[in-house]
Amino acid sequence: FDERFCRMWEFYLIAAELAFRYGDQMVFQMLLSKTADTLPIRRDYMADAEADLERKEPGAHDLAQADRRDVSSVNSRGR
Repeated sequence: FDERFCRMWEFYLIAAELAFRYGDQMVFQMLLSKTADTLPIRRDYMADAEADLERKEPGAHDLAQADRRDVSSVNSRGR
């Protein structure tokens, strides 16, 4: 990789560390596609995939929920 890419990547990592350290981060998920019908408008397919995973690996969903609770409790204390 060239020097510019490395500097940008390092800046991103430093910014991410500061955001997590001080609790001022936001996470967005964007899906860009060339056509509107690439994925359904609703995201039910994600819940279906999560349910399938739970059937295959019981307890996996509980761990994800615990992680979400930990993050939300940190965010509520920080504000």
